Amino acid sequence: DVPPITAASGHASLFADRFVIRADSGHITAAQGGQIDISGTSFTIPDVHIKRGPAQARIRTDSTVTATLSLLDEKPFRFMTKAGQPVTLADGRAELAGRLDFLLKPNLTPDEVAFDVDGKLRELRSETLVQGRVLAAPEMTVNADNTAIRVEGAGRIGRVPFEASWQSPLGPVDGQRSSKVTGWVELSERFVDEFSIGLPPGSLSGAG
Repeated sequence: DVPPITAASGHASLFADRFVIRADSGHITAAQGGQIDISGTSFTIPDVHIKRGPAQARIRTDSTVTATLSLLDEKPFRFMTKAGQPVTLADGRAELAGRLDFLLKPNLTPDEVAFDVDGKLRELRSETLVQGRVLAAPEMTVNADNTAIRVEGAGRIGRVPFEASWQSPLGPVDGQRSSKVTGWVELSERFVDEFSIGLPPGSLSGAG
């Protein structure tokens, strides 16, 4: 179900029943967001004699945020769908590295894939994360595993500085989808202006 690799070059080896193939260069084209550079990605079968045995993919990607989120939402993973978020969540660049462990069998289900992906989001900009506000950050970190997706870092909501961590479980909690934000936001005159608090100009000084 994952898009095919094109313009690939690399090497493969079979030694002592262990098979490894590595892409030194190449890319895939996501359903949305353009091409994803997958240079450094590898696929390993520890023992080729085990029928429907374990396999591991070590993934490295470099692309737009939209392309990365689109890839993470492919079958059988559906990470963004599980989190109840669109693949167009934000604009920017994403560099990810992670591991997927699974069995070489047909009709693989999401529960049979163990994964852990970490990365950096650069020049991030979103009009979706905070409704009615533009959220921007020079760099944030992201992690996705079988339990949740997390994004954290420092940036601005409109003109107001913040530092926060957003987390959403991959799947309903008590029958409902939920997400949580923890962190801080500056309280100052620009906070009053940005969120239309209604105080007269100059009535608030300093910051907290």
